[in-house]
Amino acid sequence: MILRIRIVFLVALAVLSLTGALYEPTNLSCASLNSTTLMFSWTLPASGIFTVNGYHLNLQRTDNIRVENIPHVDTGSVYVENYTYYKIGKYAEYTLTMHSYTASGNDTDVSVTCRTDEDGNFLHWKERGNAC
Repeated sequence: MILRIRIVFLVALAVLSLTGALYEPTNLSCASLNSTTLMFSWTLPASGIFTVNGYHLNLQRTDNIRVENIPHVDTGSVYVENYTYYKIGKYAEYTLTMHSYTASGNDTDVSVTCRTDEDGNFLHWKERGNAC
């Protein structure tokens, strides 16, 4: 019985490895922190820290209003679970595509699309001499 369980587990592990599911980060999401800043976050892949070396991040503006040249990012570590892009377009739509990489080169792409906030006329009471 134990041998059968081990065989089933090893077969399932092999299938996951071939499909890339072990290397794929989960819960990729984004939040607009202001009109020019997006923060992306994710959960470590199922394989944990033993096989994944890091992540490649590729952010592209996808609203067809303007083309932006945003450098690709290599996190260089599996321990990174978020990344923030600053000084990007105001009220613009972006798609982040990321993939994890291993020593053997395995990688799977995951992506998420979101938009930066609109500019607003915010009154900062402390700056005007009033208490909040």
